[in-house]
Amino acid sequence: MLTYQGVPQDKIADSVLQARAFVETLGCDPIITGHMAQLTDDVIAAIRDAATHKDLVAAVAEVKSVFLFSGDLFAGHAIVNTGGQGTKVTYDLSAWGAFSGARHLVLTPLDVAIEQHLKTLPSPTMEQVNATFQNKPDQYISRYALVCDTSSKREALMNKVNAIAAVLQPFWDKGDEGSMRMMIGMLNHNDPDDHRGIVFETSLEAARAVAKAFPQDVIRHVEGWIVTPDAGDAPAAKTQPSTATPRPPRGLKPKP
Repeated sequence: MLTYQGVPQDKIADSVLQARAFVETLGCDPIITGHMAQLTDDVIAAIRDAATHKDLVAAVAEVKSVFLFSGDLFAGHAIVNTGGQGTKVTYDLSAWGAFSGARHLVLTPLDVAIEQHLKTLPSPTMEQVNATFQNKPDQYISRYALVCDTSSKREALMNKVNAIAAVLQPFWDKGDEGSMRMMIGMLNHNDPDDHRGIVFETSLEAARAVAKAFPQDVIRHVEGWIVTPDAGDAPAAKTQPSTATPRPPRGLKPKP
């Protein structure tokens, strides 16, 4: 059986089916249900029936285009664990990078519909918010940045970009490690601390490799965590929290 980001294709297909069924129970706005209706039986079958890695990557890309724009919906329901299933549904999708990738920053009708929907959910405690972010699967693709002064001279920044790319190249060569695109800018546009730097999307394993290669720099996860260098295979080398507080998606208001 083929795998994508270490997850067997059947498990990916099952997670998409599970997510589709979950959303059908939420009573969402037609804009949201119309967006999720793109997850047809044929699209899911293409994942399950892919015979080559190239075919699997193409099939996964089609469903990722749906989840990329509905990530806040699942994040909100993961935090409050709607129906006792919200967290599991979201984690199962996150395990193969369903929500990772570059998207435009223009507010869309879908974004507005999701924000309004999340306002109808019960207010979580900050303990729930923190626990949801901290307990996410290790191997999913996420957004990281080497924090630095983005107003530095362009030549110095590009030299750093190229050096990071050299560290990430062996991971990219696997074919399902995430986007090869890198950018200079904000790590998280909702971050009040305005962390900026060289941004890239990859696995925690690859981010640890960057942290190890650049011990003098801070490698930060999109949700505020600081990545520690890999210390052998010790689980304790995972991540450590920063002083930043994880931010829930827009529309979901934690209790004061």
